[in-house]
Amino acid sequence: MGTQDPICLSRFRDAAAAPIINLAGVIAPFSAEVLLDDFTKPGAKPELFKIHVTKQGTLPTQLVIDNVNGRAVEPMPLDITESKTADGNADVIATIKIKTLAKQFQKGINRFEVAYSENGQRFATETILNIQM
Repeated sequence: MGTQDPICLSRFRDAAAAPIINLAGVIAPFSAEVLLDDFTKPGAKPELFKIHVTKQGTLPTQLVIDNVNGRAVEPMPLDITESKTADGNADVIATIKIKTLAKQFQKGINRFEVAYSENGQRFATETILNIQM
């Protein structure tokens, strides 16, 4: 064995510096993640949240956000702007107006659920955002 240490998370002084590994799409049959690229561009003022949704099997007919910060809310439909199916899995980009969703948010950490119904059963996955207002 060599003299070099393997990468150890204890080397990072705070949680913000630690690498983030998202296994949601690997271990869960349904996941949703907000794409932040449009927010990092200089002078950017995006009007939409773009949400990358992956699902094992076929895409449901409608995706909604129906729960924010643990509270049920009137379902807010997502617009599917891109979709593809590969190896039997759906991979889509869905959007919602920032103002529509932000009305439900509080300052700081916010959670919301992207959901769909199939055969009378609700399926949902949680997404987390840190919001400054």
